Amino acid sequence: MRLRAHTFFAVVLLSLHAGCTTQPKAINAGFPLPTGHSEVVTLRVALHPYIPDAGRDQFDSLEKFIEQEFEKAYPQVDLVVRPITEADNFYELALFKKWLSGTAEETYDVVEPDAIFLGELVAAGLIRPWKETGPKDDWHPATLSAVTLNNAVYGVPHLLAGHFLFTRHSAVAKATNIGDLSRALLQLPGNRPRLVGKLTGSWNMPALYLDAWVDSNPARSPAYAFPKRLDPATLDALRRFSRLCEHDGMNPCLDGTFDDDTQPQRAAKMFARGKAHAFFGYSEQFHFVASVASDTSNIRVSSLPIGTGCTPLLYVDAFVLRAGASESVASAAEIFVQFMNSPRIQEQVMMSLDTSPRAKPRYLIPATLSAFEADSVKSDPHYAAIRDAIRNAISFPNVGILYTSTAAPKFGYHLCDTATPLSYIGLYINNQ
Repeated sequence: MRLRAHTFFAVVLLSLHAGCTTQPKAINAGFPLPTGHSEVVTLRVALHPYIPDAGRDQFDSLEKFIEQEFEKAYPQVDLVVRPITEADNFYELALFKKWLSGTAEETYDVVEPDAIFLGELVAAGLIRPWKETGPKDDWHPATLSAVTLNNAVYGVPHLLAGHFLFTRHSAVAKATNIGDLSRALLQLPGNRPRLVGKLTGSWNMPALYLDAWVDSNPARSPAYAFPKRLDPATLDALRRFSRLCEHDGMNPCLDGTFDDDTQPQRAAKMFARGKAHAFFGYSEQFHFVASVASDTSNIRVSSLPIGTGCTPLLYVDAFVLRAGASESVASAAEIFVQFMNSPRIQEQVMMSLDTSPRAKPRYLIPATLSAFEADSVKSDPHYAAIRDAIRNAISFPNVGILYTSTAAPKFGYHLCDTATPLSYIGLYINNQ
């Protein structure tokens, strides 16, 4: 972060020497700060933390890159990026209430939560609609519904995430439903696990249940996946899927094998070393596969089919704006989110170019279609496969996912209670 005094001094110099000094080219020159605003504007930002630390430096290189590049283009803004850490629980509503309320010591003007929180944040009066978001026709089609509530855009989509299948076997990669996947995997030798990945956790199992329901009900909104009781057909599909992980009388996907914090990304690394036929997880977990595997050219990436079809379901990480932000801060925030979604910055982050030219890509999915056209992204066959896999994807609902509420009466079930689906497939784990 550049010190406030230094930034202000740079602005003064640019004003005094406009005739002989050229201001750095702005990513979005169409949305300057309000006319007549001469003081430096401080913009405080908290980015989504669940991304690969490609530089293995606790995100130091990424934070510096974003701050330095933004302030170079917009010296009238002092950008403060909160240190990125998974210790910040971005799936805890209380954290956002603290950061966005404007009364706590740590207040952030722009936060990047999962859009499943959007309804709760709007209902609590913590965020305000965006006036300028950048071109919406550049957003993945699934994102607009995720960031819109009451005909107002409350989020600017930045990153996407979903469940993917990674394998070296073409028949497995071509599976388009749970039946195809089961047949393809069960035909493979049983000398090693056929499928590895994490089914446990307060979110993994419920999210996979919802994904399986959407696979089997592509024409219906996922908001209808949780009526008064869980769908037996979806539970059957999920149980069938979980049994593909069984090996030597054990099920490492369910028994906590992959929960060990001392061996992070254990399932991804098993697959990378050829010790499993297939791996399921998020696209960004392929970063860890690529970091370990001696060769990734024969690895196929496809959407994970859990139901009777295969309709990808995407999380949308979106920038939200604090309701109490001043107009000058809001203007700086509008510039920032469009800066982050510019193809050049997306490419740098996706391909880990903020760390080293030799670093493995993070395999994050951009919410902007133009990011896929960047040279290094376009030439990566795995990114091409990811783009193809999400072409017809839909997004998680932005209300009612976390809590049963009057705003979403169809959700008569607490999604984060894993007891029912886990007990149905043969294992109950108390995640509290």
